[in-house]
Amino acid sequence: MSIIYTDDCHPNIEKLIHYELGLDIVRQLNDSTWNINDAMAIITDPGLILAVINQLNEITLMEIALLHFMCKPILITHRAIEEYPILERCVDFIDYTCNLKDLNSNFITWFKWWETQ
Repeated sequence: MSIIYTDDCHPNIEKLIHYELGLDIVRQLNDSTWNINDAMAIITDPGLILAVINQLNEITLMEIALLHFMCKPILITHRAIEEYPILERCVDFIDYTCNLKDLNSNFITWFKWWETQ
C-alpha cells in the first residue's frame, strides 16, 4: 500500500487522491499528541512515497528534517519555505499550487507528472 504523508488535507481532496491515484493519506498527529516515536513510525514506513507539507511550524520543521534524513521525497506547498534557505535546499519539490487544504489544488496533476519523471 502506497501512502502520502501530510500535515493536513481537505476531505474532498483526500477522496480524489484515493479515487484517481489509488493512494491513501496519512495525516500528522494532533499537536497535543504528536511525539517523535509516532512520527518516526510513519516516516520509516516503506509504503510512504511522498510527504506533502502545507504549512511550516515547529512540528513540520522537525518532520522535514527527519524525512530528509530518511531520503523520503518532500513537496512543500507554502511560501514560508522561502524564509528558510537551508531548509529549502533539503526539500525535493516546491509547488505552491499543490496545497492539499485547497479545493483548487493542482496536486493530482502534479503527482501524475512526478510519477513519470
